[in-house]
Order: sequence, then structure tokens, then C-alpha cells
Amino acid sequence: MANLFEINRTTNKIILGTTDTTINIGSHTASQLLGLDASKNLESVAIGADVQAWSAELDKVTDGDHDVIASGNPHSVTPTELGLVIGTNVQAYDAALTSVSGLVYVSPSFIKLTADDTYAVRTIAETKSDLSLNLVENTALSTWIGTLTEITTIDAAADFIPVLDATDSVHKKILPTNLGHRLVSRGDNTTADWVETGSKAVLNTDGTWRDLDCSAVVPAGAVAILFNISVTDDVANSYLQLRKNGNSNTQNVSSVITQVANIQSLIDTVVFCDANRVVEYIASNVAFSLIAIRIRGWWI
Repeated sequence: MANLFEINRTTNKIILGTTDTTINIGSHTASQLLGLDASKNLESVAIGADVQAWSAELDKVTDGDHDVIASGNPHSVTPTELGLVIGTNVQAYDAALTSVSGLVYVSPSFIKLTADDTYAVRTIAETKSDLSLNLVENTALSTWIGTLTEITTIDAAADFIPVLDATDSVHKKILPTNLGHRLVSRGDNTTADWVETGSKAVLNTDGTWRDLDCSAVVPAGAVAILFNISVTDDVANSYLQLRKNGNSNTQNVSSVITQVANIQSLIDTVVFCDANRVVEYIASNVAFSLIAIRIRGWWI
């Protein structure tokens, strides 16, 4: 046998064997059909370089034998051939997982479902806004607080503050007097509370301890009063003193004394009061040109 096959470049036919068994290759050249460089003659084709060398493994693949599955030997196989069940051995396709897999890191964040099978990265600040945590309100507590009545006068013996003990299970109450005291400002008062100009009609300056009732200004529960006092007299050394109601000694007192005649003397002083917000005062037995007493605040 002279040739196994012959390519006739003139007729574009392949002749097989010694007979004129031909295959028409149409308008393509024989070199193109074989995947060869058109400039090469068939006689110069190198097996393993220009055309694929024979391989028993390739024969298996082309024959439908799937025993050989290796890199460089690609072919299509079914999951069944690999012993795989989608949804059991391998993850079935899921649009939501595809959406999640496309997310990228921005900063410490959360993942938010924005639509069906659609996810987005939300930063902590964005999540806080999404959850309306910028303004958190306990509606039930706010409603309850709205029903409370403001306490302007505290009854130290009856009003109390509810608390929990260390176990967070037992409610107890604390009286205001057990919490310590706070200073309350009188505010921006415009006039003095007591003004004496020498008639002794407002303040009896007779050298005797007398009561000064402050309850019209100072609320119940107060324990001390902050006073501002000014005195003027036509002689020096005229005095006014204050002390807690019920005291009998003259050591724990507040005093203001005229230093020179007709020159005003001023002091701010704190005086303890009784439960009725009463203090005591005493003044020189003279007709003062002016005594002005102002309440600036109190401790309650």
C-alpha cells in the first residue's frame, strides 16, 4: 500500500487507502482541516508537535470511557457519575448566597437583607439609624412619667424615692432626708422680703430674740436658708444676728454690724431653720436707718 491517505490540494479531497475513496473538504484547504500552518507540506508535519500523538488514554475518552479523569484530559461528566447529589453533597445554586458572596469589607459592619435574595453591607452607624437607635424611648415608661404630678413641696416624713436593693428584686424606699440635701435657688427676686426703716413695725429691734417666719417663701422640707442682709444706722456697732429657732446660746449665730455711721454693711449667711422654716433674730435696741433681709435660696 503506497499511502494510508493522500491529500489532493488541487481538488480539495482526501484519498483514503489505495482506492479512490474521497472526502470532499469543501472550500477549506487540507492544511486548514488538519489545523496545520498553511505554509507547511504534509510531509513536514511532526507528530507530537504539529499533530496529536496517539494516546491510549485519549482513546478511552473519545470512546466514552470516563475512567480517566485528570488534568489535561477534560470531558463532561454528570453529578451522578461523581456520586454527588445537589443539595445533599454539594450546595445547590442560591441567589441569596450569590448576593452575599459579592459583598466586600467596608468597616466593622452588619449584613442587611434589602430585598428578596439581595443583601447589602451596613456600617454600625447605618445599622443604628436603620434600627432607630438614635432616639430610643421606652413608650410605657414615658406614658407613666407623663401621669406624674410635680412635687413642689416635699413632705420629708412621707414622700419617698423607690429603689431596688442589691439583688435587684426587693423594692425599698428612701426618704428625701436620707439622700442628703441640695441647694435650691430662690430665683431672680426683685425686692427684699423684710424692710425695716426705724419704726420697728416690720422687725422689732428691741434687743430681744424674736421669730422670723420664712414659710411664705421657703418650702416644707428645707433645713437651712441662705440670707442676704444689709443694715445701715446713724451710729457704728449697731448689729443684727440670726440663729436656728430653738437655740439658746449665742455662739452659733450669724452677725452683721455697722462699721461706721450711715454706711451700709452687707453679708450673705446660712442659717438652719426648724421644720416650720422659722429662724430667730435679734437686733440692737435702736431705730435702724435701714434693715433689708432677702432670702436667696434654701437647702432641702
